[in-house]
Amino acid sequence: MHIKSIILEGFKSYAQRTEINGFDPLFNAITGLNGSGKSNILDSICFLLGISNLSQVRAANLQDLVYKNGQAGITKATVSITFDNADKSQSPLGFETHDEITVTRQVVIGGRNKYLINGVNANNTRVQDLFCSVGLNVNNPHFLIMQVGVLNTILAMIEEAAGTRMYECKKISAQKTIEKKEAKLKEIQTILDEEITPTMLKLKEERSSYLEYQKLMREMEHLSRLYVAWLFVCAEETKVKSAEDLTVMQDSITQLQANMADNENKVQELSAQIQELQKKRDQEVGGVLKGLEETLSEVQRVDAKAQSAVDMKKQNLKEETKKRKELVTSMEEDKKMLVVKEAEVSKVAEKLSALQEEGQKDSAALEAAQCHFKAVSAGLSTNEDGEEATLAGQMMTCKNDMTSNTLLSKLDAVYHSAIRFVTKAPYTTHHCDLYALVGWPSLHIRRQTHWLQVIYKSMLGKGPPYLSSLVSITTPTRSTRSSRYISLVIPKANTSFGRLSFQFSAASD
Repeated sequence: MHIKSIILEGFKSYAQRTEINGFDPLFNAITGLNGSGKSNILDSICFLLGISNLSQVRAANLQDLVYKNGQAGITKATVSITFDNADKSQSPLGFETHDEITVTRQVVIGGRNKYLINGVNANNTRVQDLFCSVGLNVNNPHFLIMQVGVLNTILAMIEEAAGTRMYECKKISAQKTIEKKEAKLKEIQTILDEEITPTMLKLKEERSSYLEYQKLMREMEHLSRLYVAWLFVCAEETKVKSAEDLTVMQDSITQLQANMADNENKVQELSAQIQELQKKRDQEVGGVLKGLEETLSEVQRVDAKAQSAVDMKKQNLKEETKKRKELVTSMEEDKKMLVVKEAEVSKVAEKLSALQEEGQKDSAALEAAQCHFKAVSAGLSTNEDGEEATLAGQMMTCKNDMTSNTLLSKLDAVYHSAIRFVTKAPYTTHHCDLYALVGWPSLHIRRQTHWLQVIYKSMLGKGPPYLSSLVSITTPTRSTRSSRYISLVIPKANTSFGRLSFQFSAASD
C-alpha cells in the first residue's frame, strides 16, 4: 500500500485546494526553494496519520494548522490522501475488497476534529487501527526522520561530550513544565474570565442590592417605630380629648335628665287639663251629638231602603226588558209564520174556489142532463125506501149523494189546513193526529163528523129544517189552539157554504 495522491485545502500555507499526484511506489523526493512548502507536505502526512506530538509538525495546537489561524476567512484545514491498495497481501484488515483507500482528516477553528474513511465518518481509534495494521504508527515513528532530526542528533552528541547535555535536559524539562504551567495558567485565566469574573460581577451587583435592601429594611424599621410612636401619641391625645368630651357629655346627660323630669311633670299637668277639658266638652256637646247620630242612623236606614228598592226596580226592569225582547222575537217569528200560513190558506182557498166552480159546472151539466132525460123518458121505478119514483128522481138522489161526499172532502181539507196553521204541523201529519193536537178526542171527532154530514144533508134538503140557516160548532175544550182553529175555520166555512151561517161556542166545564 503506497500513496497515490494528496489533496490539501486550508492546511498551513495551502489556502486553496491543492492536489499532488505522481508518487512513485518506491522512492519520492520533494525539492524546492526555502519557504515553498516542502515541509508542509510531510506535516500533512503526519497530521493525517494522527500524530499526537504537534511539535513535530511545528504547531502548538490543531488550530495552528489552519491557514493563518483562521484570520484570512478560512476556518478549517482538510487533508485527504488516497492509498493504492492493489497489493491485497499488504491490505489493511477489512479493506481487502477495496483497490483504493481514501482517508480524510479535517480540523475546524474551535477544536472540532473529524475523520472520514472512503467518505464515511470514522473515529480516531479506527483510523489508528487501520494504519497500525500495515505497520504505520506515527506516534513511534521509526520510519520517520524529520527535517531537523539528524541535526538534533549531532548536536546532542556534541553537547554530551562537552558536558552541557545535563543542563539542556533540565532546560527542556523546565520548558515543558513552563509550557504546562502556561497551559494551566491559560486554562485558569479562561475560567477566570468566563466563569469567576462574571460571577464576581454578579455577586457585586447582588451585594449592592443586598446592602441597599438592608439599608431600606433599617429605614423601614426606623419608620415603623416612628409610626408606632406617632400612633401612640395620637392615641394619648385622643384619650385626653375623649375624656374631656366624656365629661362634657355626662354634664349634658345630667342636664337633659333634669329637663326630662321637668317635661314629664308638665306633660302630666297638661294631660290632667286635657281630661278636664274633654269632660266639659262632652257634657256640653253630648246631647247635640247624640241627636245627630240618631238622625244619621235614620237617614242611613232610609237610604238603604231606597237603595234596595232601586236595586229591585233595576232587576225587575232588566227582567221585563228581557221578557219584552223575547216577546218581540216571538211576535216577529209569529208574524213570519202568519204570513207563510196566510199564503198557504190563500192557496187552499183558491183551490176550494176552483173546486166549487167545478161543482157548479157539474150541477149545471147534471140539471141539463136531467131535463134532457125528462124529455126522453117518462117511466117509473122504485127508490131505496121502496117508494115509487121516477127515474129522474133517482138520478137527482144520486147526484146529491155525490155532491155531499165532495163537499165533505172540501170541508175536511179546510179544517185540516186551519189545524196545521195553528199547530205548525207538517203536511204529512194524519188528520186524527191533527185533531189530537188541538185537544179534540176521537169521540168528539166522530160526533163532529156526524154533524157535518147532517149539515150537508140539510143543505140538500134532507136534514132537519133548523139546520138550514144556522150551524153551531162546539169545541170540547177552551184551549187557545181550539179558539184560533175555530176563528180560522168559520170564515172559510161561511165563504165556502153560502147557504149556511156558522158560529162558535166553547163547551162549558
